[in-house]
Amino acid sequence: EHSVPPSSCLVFWYSNVIDAKSALRRGIPITVIKNPTQNNNNGKDIESLMSSNTPSSNTYQGVVVTLHGPGDVDTQDEAYFPNREVVLACSVPRRWLTPLTTTTQNIDHTSLHLISGLALQAIRGNFFGDILEPLAWYRGELFLAPKVIHRVYVLKEGDNTSQKDERIQEQSSESNHNERRAIMLPSIRMPKSIQVTTISTCQEYLQQITKVRNICELNGWACLYHFTQPTFASLILKTGLRMSTAGQGDGGVYFSTKGPI
Repeated sequence: EHSVPPSSCLVFWYSNVIDAKSALRRGIPITVIKNPTQNNNNGKDIESLMSSNTPSSNTYQGVVVTLHGPGDVDTQDEAYFPNREVVLACSVPRRWLTPLTTTTQNIDHTSLHLISGLALQAIRGNFFGDILEPLAWYRGELFLAPKVIHRVYVLKEGDNTSQKDERIQEQSSESNHNERRAIMLPSIRMPKSIQVTTISTCQEYLQQITKVRNICELNGWACLYHFTQPTFASLILKTGLRMSTAGQGDGGVYFSTKGPI
């Protein structure tokens, strides 16, 4: 991924919508991991990590992340991140990461990693002016800072997609216009019916685009242009516009307010 130096690693943190929006404004909060046992590979036991009823004097504080993106989630990820409505992609130094493994699992084959509270305490500064909601930082609470978040994606799956979309739009309308990062959709859906028009003359183009602009003005929309190759245009008509992971202004879908003429 661009912007991720070799000494750093792209990791993922899954949550529900409310917690994700809070993380964008304050940071990802640390959690208490109870009774993690050590194995021969010096990793921490995920089975014990998930058990909250076992008494033990040993507890770890930190942020648990995974190396698996949305398309690679395994059973470990599902167990630790049961609510996967939103995923935050973060870039962190590799030296911050401590693997969390099962007692029978090789340390090289685990996806879950811990960013310890001790590490977060060590890098904690005294200036929090770049945090949108710094009050918890001033109280001494520990977070993985929002500045490490590179991408935010809404995950849509199952039959609850429309309900989740409504929830996102409802919360986005209430958010501050200075939101650090907007929640981005993995793709832009195309309408059910699309009229494809082949333009042969400049006059014909002007007539057609005037109709489109009138429709946009009537509905309060902005007329935008997306330039691409004919081969890609046919794919866009089938699957919709897909976000790129890089570009002049970072990843996303690029549009222009100026047409070809």
